[in-house]
Amino acid sequence: MAISRGSVDGVSHGDVFEVYRPERQIRDEIMHPKNDLKTYFRPSKAMVTLPEEYLSNILIFKTFDHISYALIVSGNRPVKLLDFARAP
Repeated sequence: MAISRGSVDGVSHGDVFEVYRPERQIRDEIMHPKNDLKTYFRPSKAMVTLPEEYLSNILIFKTFDHISYALIVSGNRPVKLLDFARAP
């Protein structure tokens, strides 16, 4: 995978990062079904915020000035666009 940080940002060969999916909001279909009158006029009441979700560990194997390439070492779920990496 590619990350948008490179040697200018302090990333070097052999660095390990954890990849997370950012928190997101979804509609709670269990407590508030689609035709629920309580949330008809205020649909934001039916929204629930999910926390950040751990996805995988990555190992940096090639760095350039502003981009780095990494190998996914272990993971629970697929990594998608706009997921973010953080130092463990």
